[in-house]
Amino acid sequence: QNHQVSVSGGSDTGRYLISVGYLSQDGIAVGSDFDRFSARVNADSKIGKWLSVGVQSSFSRTQKTNTIDNGNVIETALKQLPEMPARNPDGSWGYQENNQLGIYYSNPLADALTRENYEKGFQMLFNGYANANLCKGLTLSVEYGGSYNYNNSYYFQPNLTLGQWEQTSSGTRGASNSSYWSFKQYLTYMNTFADKHSLNVMIGHEAQESAWENLSGSRSGYLFNSVHELNVGDAKTATNNNQKGSSSIESYYGRLNYSYDDRYLLTATIRADGSSTFGPDNRWGWFPSAALAWRFKQESFLKDVEWLTNGKLRLGWGLVGNQNAGAYAYGATMASVSTAYGTGFYPNNFANSNLKWEQTRSWNAGLDLNFLDNRIEFIFDVYMKNTDNLLMQASLPTYVSGVIASPW
Repeated sequence: QNHQVSVSGGSDTGRYLISVGYLSQDGIAVGSDFDRFSARVNADSKIGKWLSVGVQSSFSRTQKTNTIDNGNVIETALKQLPEMPARNPDGSWGYQENNQLGIYYSNPLADALTRENYEKGFQMLFNGYANANLCKGLTLSVEYGGSYNYNNSYYFQPNLTLGQWEQTSSGTRGASNSSYWSFKQYLTYMNTFADKHSLNVMIGHEAQESAWENLSGSRSGYLFNSVHELNVGDAKTATNNNQKGSSSIESYYGRLNYSYDDRYLLTATIRADGSSTFGPDNRWGWFPSAALAWRFKQESFLKDVEWLTNGKLRLGWGLVGNQNAGAYAYGATMASVSTAYGTGFYPNNFANSNLKWEQTRSWNAGLDLNFLDNRIEFIFDVYMKNTDNLLMQASLPTYVSGVIASPW
């Protein structure tokens, strides 16, 4: 079932939308379902002639149940002998009788209905902006947005004996959260001079950061099947784990677009990016690009050629960076191990303080031809790309493989 209610309205100076919804869906097998409550709020407004502001946001609360996949219930149902009943006449769970093969499987229906495996989650996304017209042709834009996610997971399997098959109780709890935010500001200037010169200039700054962490714990040997909290399990079997990470990037950028008489076009960009993937000495990378285009169809000697709709010659060069090597890839994380003297620690990977941006330089040239009111189009491109400082993990000798991770 799916239900939604929305309210919207506005005027010349502002608009709004408020929407709420509820979704409930059964899975294709017993022991699986999904529920979601969601809400959305959008609004924008003009404050005078020079300022406009707006916000978009959405929220959702979800719960997902799935005892099918985690316990391989479908696989168990396929392997189970066909004469075994799902339930006995008295309502108890059916089980596999003694057989010559000596192979016994659980009751897949019992697995699906007696186990507990569900997740609860909360998600929020938002974005706010403001645009200010400072003077003719000059606009300042500011945007701030992000997302937050919170999740809790629950798993429990009870003590269960079905004929020759036995299952001991165990439980796991998990919690995780993640966040992301982005803050950017940019100035844009647009103007036309002497009817033939068109100029568009933009400069800006952006900062982004993401973070995540999770915590999990488990126990087995529960005293009761009816109580599923961790502290009811055998304390001697307790295990736990925790992980945490973050990454960030800061960028400064600029772009220039110039056109003369819509015939000669110039585009130039430059950006500087600083990433937490790399160490302090190699954190920043500079990435310029430039492109020229000639619309020769706009020349006087081709304007009257009706069968040629468009003709353009292009030439470009650019430098692009890549940081995809994982957060803080230049450093070493620590791993723990149990020893006779207590918990010990060792580097989980080899560090590389000289790690830096991967760079791809590219040249390209192109020709665009359109004929007969764009019924026929011909595009020809040739390019050359060279990548330096390729980000990859080095190979290690087999005698350390699996003990310590390779450096980037």
